[in-house]
Amino acid sequence: MKKNLLIFSSIIASALSITAQTRYLDEVFTTVNVTKNVVYSTNKIYWPSVPTGQYIPKGDLKLDLYQPAGDTLGKRPLVIILHSGSFLPQPTNGSVTGSRNDSVIVETAKRFARRGFVAAAISYRVGWNPFGGDDERTATLLKAVYRGLQDSKNAVRFFKKDASTDRTYKIDPCRIAVMGYGSGGYLALAYGTLDKYAEITLPKFLDGATAEPYVNTAEMGDFNGLGGDTAYVMPNWPEYDNDVSMIINAGGALGDSTWLEAGDVPMVCFHVPGDPYAPFTFGTVIVPTTGGTVVDVSGSHDIIRRCNNPAFGNNNVAFQSPAFTDIYTQRANLHNDGYEGLNAFYTAYAAQASPWDWWDDATARQMWSSPTVNSALVDNPDMSKAKATAYIDTIFGYAIPRLVRANNLITNCTTSINEVVKTESTIFPNPANDKVSAKAVSKNAIINEITIIDSKGVLVKKITSINAVDYSVNISDLAIGLYAMHIKTNKGNSIQKLIVE
Repeated sequence: MKKNLLIFSSIIASALSITAQTRYLDEVFTTVNVTKNVVYSTNKIYWPSVPTGQYIPKGDLKLDLYQPAGDTLGKRPLVIILHSGSFLPQPTNGSVTGSRNDSVIVETAKRFARRGFVAAAISYRVGWNPFGGDDERTATLLKAVYRGLQDSKNAVRFFKKDASTDRTYKIDPCRIAVMGYGSGGYLALAYGTLDKYAEITLPKFLDGATAEPYVNTAEMGDFNGLGGDTAYVMPNWPEYDNDVSMIINAGGALGDSTWLEAGDVPMVCFHVPGDPYAPFTFGTVIVPTTGGTVVDVSGSHDIIRRCNNPAFGNNNVAFQSPAFTDIYTQRANLHNDGYEGLNAFYTAYAAQASPWDWWDDATARQMWSSPTVNSALVDNPDMSKAKATAYIDTIFGYAIPRLVRANNLITNCTTSINEVVKTESTIFPNPANDKVSAKAVSKNAIINEITIIDSKGVLVKKITSINAVDYSVNISDLAIGLYAMHIKTNKGNSIQKLIVE
């Protein structure tokens, strides 16, 4: 009988281990709440274009927010999702995609939310002249990218403002990632790297006739959308930072390889090597609408090669040890030349840019016309939902474990805080999200100092000269995760394991 019970227990344990779900790695929520048309900033709108010198109207920029239904955590990691569209509106961009309502954007946002993230699919300003001469084409596109970058940063600051004030969206301001598809991938990569004026005044970014920079920061403002001429740009939430923790790119490229430097955030890239518009290694951006060239850029292969190079800071070191061994990594490693964070898609039809895109053909033809749909099918001839979602499966299978590790989202992924000594004092509540109180429990004990160390061994908070039996510590600025709380008293010291949620 005992033997049978042991066998039964082993079977149950095995079943539990197989079916156990882990927040962030797995889809642990079944329902997603979607809040449409949240205004995250107000700025000057550039499309439709207006005659030169005419006032550019003001308008609201909006996002759709995806949250796991029934979630009780006080702080959740956020992913900002950027759509494709060649920085032109539909159908001017010659495609049936190009908005935050694209199938791949909605699917991606829901998948993040079902894993316990919050996802924000944002719209950003678009508008440039793909039919102009070489200088005009390059100048107007670079300005469009620059405005999109500013809008992306406005969106991050919008959520950081909320995290510091109303906390409507329950976002962890220390754990925000940016993900982009196609044109959105260009924005995501620029977000993680472009931070110096010298980087936009390289020779290839100067007007061929005047030798002046295509992007005039006195007019357009800085990388963050601050400063500049208020006739062209409006600041949003300037008192908050726009730091992020990771970049995910699918099909984009980097304006220049020198933008990527030591200390930039970790990056993951997905790319079809035969992409006719964005190069996989080095090459020239091709305008989908006209086939015209714009500017030379670095593709995903070169980006991730540099991310793994110690000469440039080895920014992807977090992904390298311990090595990932899952099936998505094993498959990616067959085609990425050993560069951790790169996943190349060698598709059946080689010359395509976005195998993850799909749409309902009948609806698209009615909405955008048959010529537009036919144009979109040129580089995605075998388009289908089944095909697209299979690629999205791989994107999530490869990116999510890296996103989790880069953000230290699962406490059992680290062993830096395992056991703690519980003497002399206690803390409560635990887990906590706003405040945690420390109380001396030994007779006549007085708390003198409290320090909090994160799971990587980094000091994140220190309070001295307390001189009290109990003391409340504000932890609302700490990221979700596991911490060691050191409490020094006149009777001795203790280390408490603190969980911030």
